[in-house]
Amino acid sequence: MSAQALARGQAGYICIDTVHQGDKDKQKGDYHLNAVGEATQFEVLFSVEKISERYLIPALEQMLDAFLSFCAASTQTAWNTSKAGAPTC
Repeated sequence: MSAQALARGQAGYICIDTVHQGDKDKQKGDYHLNAVGEATQFEVLFSVEKISERYLIPALEQMLDAFLSFCAASTQTAWNTSKAGAPTC
């Protein structure tokens, strides 16, 4: 069973997919990374030149920073305004 199936929309899960842009004129295309928070549906998109640690680690670190920033802002907004049903991170 995949992790996505186990998440069932719960907070704390991020689904990450990759798509290869394709090759053109014998040149390798970029890889696009799409990360979506299961509970919040907050989405982050990145592109990398190659699928390797050299390119993926910085992209994944930036993705996680974006999710943490979003969660911090969402939590602060929900706390300040006492809105029910605010996104849970």
